[in-house]
Amino acid sequence: MQFFKYKFHIAIILFALHSPNAFAQGIPNDDCADAIELPMNESCVYSSYTSIGAGSEPESVAPDPWCGVYIGGDVWFTFTAPESGMFAMKRTNTSAPTFFAFYTGTCGNFELIQCSQQSNIMFNDPELGGETIYIRSYAFFSNLGSDFDICVVDESPPANESCSEAVPLTVGQTCDYSEIFNNQAASEEPGIAPTPSCGQYQGADVWFTFVLPENGQVEINRMNQIAGNFYFSVYQGSCGDFTELGCSPFPGQQLVISDLSLAGETLYIRVFQRNSTHTGNFQLCLVNGDCNGVAGGGAFIDDCGECVGGTTGITPCDNIVQCVVNWNASCGDETALLEWEGTGSETGSADVNINQDGLFSVEGIEPGIYHFYLKRDGFLRKLVPNFPIVAAGNEINFGTLTPGDLTGNNAVGISDYSQFSTAYGLTITDDNYNHLSDFNCDGITNIQDFSVFGIAYGTSGD
Repeated sequence: MQFFKYKFHIAIILFALHSPNAFAQGIPNDDCADAIELPMNESCVYSSYTSIGAGSEPESVAPDPWCGVYIGGDVWFTFTAPESGMFAMKRTNTSAPTFFAFYTGTCGNFELIQCSQQSNIMFNDPELGGETIYIRSYAFFSNLGSDFDICVVDESPPANESCSEAVPLTVGQTCDYSEIFNNQAASEEPGIAPTPSCGQYQGADVWFTFVLPENGQVEINRMNQIAGNFYFSVYQGSCGDFTELGCSPFPGQQLVISDLSLAGETLYIRVFQRNSTHTGNFQLCLVNGDCNGVAGGGAFIDDCGECVGGTTGITPCDNIVQCVVNWNASCGDETALLEWEGTGSETGSADVNINQDGLFSVEGIEPGIYHFYLKRDGFLRKLVPNFPIVAAGNEINFGTLTPGDLTGNNAVGISDYSQFSTAYGLTITDDNYNHLSDFNCDGITNIQDFSVFGIAYGTSGD
C-alpha cells in the first residue's frame, strides 16, 4: 500500500506539472501589472473568471503563496479595502479547487498577508483600511488553472451597531418580514446595557427601537437567514441606563412583551448571534398582540413561517429541521441519506433532496440531542454531533462534503482509484461515464477532478 501511495503521488505531480501551453492564451489579468479591479459591494455580486492558460509570475514580483501547493498558473485582481478594514472575499469553484493569496504593496514589492484555503475569507483589521489589496488566484497543486466566481464585500458595521443609532421599527397588525438586517459582527459598547440573559452573548450586536402600543402588548418575531441563530433582548430606558425586560428563549424566535404600564414608551431591541461574534442575516417583525393581530391572542409563527394557532384556525406544520451544505450549483439537485441517532433510543433516517443551493429539510424529529449523518453517493458521510433539536427554529450546517467515495464504503482508497481511473477522460455522452467521478459536474472526468480526488485520497468519513 505504501508503494502504491508513492506511485499515486508521483502521478499527481506528473499531472500537475503538465505544460499548460495547449490552453488558450490571452488571459487579460495574467500579470500582476494588469490586475483586474474588483468592485467593493455591500452584498456579494459574483463575477466569473478563469486562470486556465495563465502563466506564472516569478518570486521577484510576489512571494509564493503558503497554501494550496502553488506551482504557477496564476491571475491577478485588486481592490481598495473599506476604511473599517472589515471586508470579505467570497468564492465558488466551477472547475478545479481554487486558492487565493492576498498581498499589500505594489507589484515587485509585496507583503503576503493572508492565504485562503478552499473557503470564503473575512478580514477585520483597521490597519488595512483604505489599502490597495491584491489577490492572486491559482489552482491547487497545478499550473493548469481553473474556473471560478468571486466577489468582495464591504463588511463594515452598519450604523445601528451603536445604541445611539438604533433603527426604528414599526409595530404592525400582521407579521411582515420585508427587510433583511445584518449584524456585520459589530462590536459591543461596554456598559451600554446589561448583558443579555439568554443566547450566550459574546459581544456583537445591533440595535433597534419601537414604541409599545397603547394596549401594552407586542410580539417580536425573528427569522434566521441560514448563517447563524440570532437572539434578542428588549430593554427599557436609555443608552447607558437600561433595564432588561426580556430575552428571547431558545431558539430565540419569538418574545412577547405585555405590560400596560409601559404603553407609549420607546423600547430597545438588541440583536446578536448565539454564542458568536460572526456576521449573518436575519429578519424581524413586530406585531401588536399575537401574529394574527389579536391582543392577548395565542397565534404564533410556526416553522413554516405562517401565523397559526389562536383564532387563525390554522394547525401548525410539523417541526421542520432546515439543513444546508456547501454546494456546487452546477451539480443541480441530488438525493442523499440523512440519519439521526438520539441520546435516548430514538433513531431515524430519511431520503432528502439537496437543491442546487445546498438546501434541504426534514420533518417530524422529536426534541432531543442527536448525532446527524449525511451521506451522498460519491462522497464521505458527514457527521454533525450532539445537535439539539427543539420545538422550532432548527438549522443544521453540514459544511463541505468530501468527494471520492466511489465504492460507497465511506473511505477513499485503492478501490475508488480503480473506478476513477476507469472513468478518467470520459464525458457525459460516453456509455461508461460515471457521474460520481465528475466531482465538479462539468460533464467530463479530467485533471480538475483528479486534483480533488488526490486531496481526499486516504481519508474516511464521520
